[in-house]
Amino acid sequence: MFKLFIFVFATLNTTLALAQPTEKNYKIVPAEAIIVQDTSEHHRLDKNYVATVNLTGFGPSLTSTLALQAGKYLDRSTVILLEATGGTLSSPDNAISSAKTGSSFDVKSTSFGAHYKQFNGNSFYYRAGVDFRTIKYDYKYIYTTGPSDTRHFDGNSIAGNFQIGNQWQWEHFTLGCDWVGISLPLTSSTSNEEVVSSTPDYDQARLKDDIDSLVKKAHLNLLRFYLGASF
Repeated sequence: MFKLFIFVFATLNTTLALAQPTEKNYKIVPAEAIIVQDTSEHHRLDKNYVATVNLTGFGPSLTSTLALQAGKYLDRSTVILLEATGGTLSSPDNAISSAKTGSSFDVKSTSFGAHYKQFNGNSFYYRAGVDFRTIKYDYKYIYTTGPSDTRHFDGNSIAGNFQIGNQWQWEHFTLGCDWVGISLPLTSSTSNEEVVSSTPDYDQARLKDDIDSLVKKAHLNLLRFYLGASF
């Protein structure tokens, strides 16, 4: 019985030893050394420059945004970007009725920024940078009789910017979206402030609120879809 036990134990031990891989079957490499073929990360390997146009979304100002971006790849996971944007925010065309009374507003924005984009894996990235933003604001309330009430100012600010998104890369075609982000003013100033009103105290207070909202407060960046080329 004892000899049978020894035979079974030896046989089982030999079988398990043969089933297990030996050390020479292993190859240990850093995780960053593995790149899957035909992924976005793979297609970024030989790229030096990227140029895109941003067609939808909001940010870094509180307006819809059209943006042009140009970037330099430092490596497959790092890009330095320059960005120029322009946008508008206006009341509907029918804000003033056929009776020629009512209010309308018009906001025009521009920005110029420098950003650092860092990919984390295949397509996900975060980006951070600084933008110089300008705002032109006009408000008008038209009465059926008498002069109109108007408010106007020009503003500018330097804002820190942080966004997260995904960018997909094919051979040369680039498609991406800054899903969400925030622009936080670091410094701001206004000029050409003007109020023409039959109720100046009221409109002066409204002008201050407009300046706070458009120039001094933080703004969300949302759904900035872009496309372009990398080469």
